[in-house]
Amino acid sequence: MIIYLLRHGQAEPKADSPDKTDASRRITQEGARQVRKVSELAKKLGARPDIFVSSPFIRAKQSAEIAREVLNPSAELRIDNSLEPESKPPRVYEYLSSLEKDFGSPLLVTHIPLLGKLVSDLLGCSLNIVTESGSLLRIDSKTHLISPSSGTLVWLLPQLSDAISV
Repeated sequence: MIIYLLRHGQAEPKADSPDKTDASRRITQEGARQVRKVSELAKKLGARPDIFVSSPFIRAKQSAEIAREVLNPSAELRIDNSLEPESKPPRVYEYLSSLEKDFGSPLLVTHIPLLGKLVSDLLGCSLNIVTESGSLLRIDSKTHLISPSSGTLVWLLPQLSDAISV
């Protein structure tokens, strides 16, 4: 199984509205640009997720829509609570195991700190991979059943600046 992990694009600051919840923060124009640009580069590297799964947070859903538009517009988009920021890798594995066998390349859109924990767990090592908003990773798993230490990092695309053309 190929797993793509996307950290949502840059979001509105928390302080913009005191009554706004973290889950309702939207992606900024810059965040949308980040996700589009990294998705375009991933496409050039052959990325073609067959399902997109997003955290229920608004900024993640918006990021998933942009990535889907670039990488595979006909693919389904699902929302799952296992991708919320404070979730744990076993919840993500449980969700992934519930996906139909037809889906061998999910793109998961999530947040820090879950993203870092998930990458470390999948690779079976203690890593402190810092992913900025709009970063995208590809991890290949040895089996269809995702579990700790079952993955190999194939690539990590950091947030791309305007100086880098795709």
